[in-house]
Amino acid sequence: MDFGFDNTLHLVKKIFFSGAPIVFLVLWGALLIVDTPIFAQNKAARISGFVREEGSEEVLAGITVRIDKITGTGTITNRYGFFSLSVPYGQEVVLRFSGVGYQTTFRKVTVPGINDELDVVLRIETFRLDSVIVREAFMREAGLTRLNLQTVREIPSLLGEKDVIKSLQLIPGVKMGTEGFSSFHVRGGGADQNLILLDEAPVYNANHLFGLFSSFNTDAIRGASFWKGSFPARYGGRLSSVKDIQMKEGNRQKLSGEGGIGLASSRFTLEGPLKKGKSSFLIAARHAYAGLFLKSFNQGPATTDYGFYDLNLKLNWEKSPKSKFFLSAYLGQERLTDKTILNRQSSSRHMEQALAWGNATSTFRWNQQLSPKAFLNTTAYLTRYRFTLSDQTIFKSEYQDIDTYARNYSTLEDVAVKVDGDFFPGVRHTLKAGASFIVHRHLPQAYVSRDYHQGSREEQHNRFRNQEWGVYIEDDWRLKPNVSLHTGLRFAGLFSAEESGIFPEPRLTLKWEAPGTYDLSFSYNRMHQLVHQLSNTGTGLVTDLWIPVTRGLPVQRADQISAGLVKSFLEKGWTVTVEAYRKWMKDVVAYKGGATFLVLSEGPRQIDWQNNVTTGKGWSYGTEVFIEKSSGRLKGNLGYTLSWTIHQFDELNEGKRFFAGHDRRHYLTLSGTYRLKPRILFSFGWMYASGNRMTVPQGYTFGINGFHPVHDRRAPNFISYLGPRNSFQAEDYHRLDLGVQFHKEKKRVRQYWEIGLFNAYVRKNPTYYYLAYSQPRYGEASANLNKRALFPVVPSVSYHIKF
Repeated sequence: MDFGFDNTLHLVKKIFFSGAPIVFLVLWGALLIVDTPIFAQNKAARISGFVREEGSEEVLAGITVRIDKITGTGTITNRYGFFSLSVPYGQEVVLRFSGVGYQTTFRKVTVPGINDELDVVLRIETFRLDSVIVREAFMREAGLTRLNLQTVREIPSLLGEKDVIKSLQLIPGVKMGTEGFSSFHVRGGGADQNLILLDEAPVYNANHLFGLFSSFNTDAIRGASFWKGSFPARYGGRLSSVKDIQMKEGNRQKLSGEGGIGLASSRFTLEGPLKKGKSSFLIAARHAYAGLFLKSFNQGPATTDYGFYDLNLKLNWEKSPKSKFFLSAYLGQERLTDKTILNRQSSSRHMEQALAWGNATSTFRWNQQLSPKAFLNTTAYLTRYRFTLSDQTIFKSEYQDIDTYARNYSTLEDVAVKVDGDFFPGVRHTLKAGASFIVHRHLPQAYVSRDYHQGSREEQHNRFRNQEWGVYIEDDWRLKPNVSLHTGLRFAGLFSAEESGIFPEPRLTLKWEAPGTYDLSFSYNRMHQLVHQLSNTGTGLVTDLWIPVTRGLPVQRADQISAGLVKSFLEKGWTVTVEAYRKWMKDVVAYKGGATFLVLSEGPRQIDWQNNVTTGKGWSYGTEVFIEKSSGRLKGNLGYTLSWTIHQFDELNEGKRFFAGHDRRHYLTLSGTYRLKPRILFSFGWMYASGNRMTVPQGYTFGINGFHPVHDRRAPNFISYLGPRNSFQAEDYHRLDLGVQFHKEKKRVRQYWEIGLFNAYVRKNPTYYYLAYSQPRYGEASANLNKRALFPVVPSVSYHIKF
């Protein structure tokens, strides 16, 4: 089938890729030379400083700073709360500071007449029915969503576990993988094409409990930004999205904390000053006790146990108002164990299988305000992901002794250093530039087996070491008071024993604030991915394999164009966003038909992944609609996505194009909250999605294969025939989640109970399909395609406290 993309792809390449890096560099040079002030005066002064949260003194990222009476003049604070703004020389102006979840603050300033350093404190916004709605163009970047953590805490969730990853599934263009799991697909990309950063360190597996929960404790998070398009040049390494999560810094004024207990886990966070006003700490822990429920179901000689924990730690020290140091760390580990113990008079048998996995990250940062026009951040980080599958058997009898152990494991470790700078050369420009260097240490497969009785040992492993570097420059250029251009150019480089190269990545976003509270935008982005993930499921499970770029597996690439329209209805508190996109993907990685890398039926026996991998290309395009109501007792949003995702591999499906497994034609979400009383909050979430695509048997034959062990007659040997790849579409998916919170607030303590229902009307959404064979005592053998649902209605009760 022909989807008609070739001509369009050729046109886009001709427009954007012919000498793009040279054009971008010449453009920047011209912009910096011709830097004409917006103000009518020839002179302009500059004010810079930090924006902090009242009480804790945490710095606030993404806060809009604007001159109230001058259209189009403003900026936003960077991720460290720093801003720098040009103001008319010698005039009194009013600066407005505003951000999601905080009360708008106004400050009158005159330059000269005050110091050019201005620190501002914002108060957390409490519930008001008459919320003031203002038009903040700087807060709405094309393709960017800044998550409101208070909204994340209010929407209903599985077992009451608030999840910054699953909350993304409410955003148009973001689609869930398998029901209940934290994996997500953005604009046709795979689950591995999403970059997840925690305090600037990448996290390679952000799931707990096989993807039912994410690895991030919401109580330890200060803010989160999500890009699905218009990627700034400072980000690279993935094709589809960037989720940038920042941990809290810790309260520098007083000791405070919060926590909660639910049906699946408990958590606790404590923060406070080490030296009041100068340094602080944060420690957050979460522990699951799902293993207690599993033990209650254990019967006989076989037992199953499971558990996970998270630990977040952060320290910060202010050497001076212009120099700050930060040290943060995260550790998340979990383990699933199956044990079988059989003791008889003449023999004993002990068998144990264990699956363990976890992430560890540590980040050191140094912030420096070099001048009112320059800010520098230096970062060094280490991140490590590892999973292990082990199998041990001990058998003893008077005739035979067996003691064997086998372990299959995989590891990915990054060591990196990076430097990022913000520069404010003039009224119309904000420059960002930086460089990074990363060492990837891959151990995709390792296998160790021992026979203690015979004294033998076998070990297999294949190690890879790739070096990745990147340099970038960005420019936010205010062409006119209502027109802005964001340009960027990134160069990514790879050095390895098998493959090396340099890959340019031009970025461009044009925005126009049209009359009538309309915002129009257009963007183009090129991204490269220098690590791959092999997956049979697409759910991002721990047994999916992270592999390096090799001669047979080149660097992945994606090119995306998008156009958007935003309309604000200020009086009613409504915002409507419509965005269309088209994406081209090259050298996408997949398993060959029927391939895997791990066999579990006979113990953890590995298969070389390099012999079972193929590459291809893909296309994705669609339209997204998002309607949001942000004031009144009833608040909420509606999102709808209409999209197509197509793949083509020479070695799959006879070289013909096919729909990707995560292709869902229609995707609709509706969520909201209703405040019945100041202390009672109802919440709801409804989701509908077209069924995903999969490959299932289209028919079968059977022969005779031995005798049936019960009926003492010959049993059929079924042989199934698969149809074209992903030609079967699963049932449509939909579910309703409900929740209610009862708040109680005292002088120093805030607390609430939450009762929730996941899948309230008990929809049996299929998690997977399988072919069930049967042969009645009399009659012909048959096979039927059956479905298996994972979740019925799941009630939850949880308690939360903050002091």
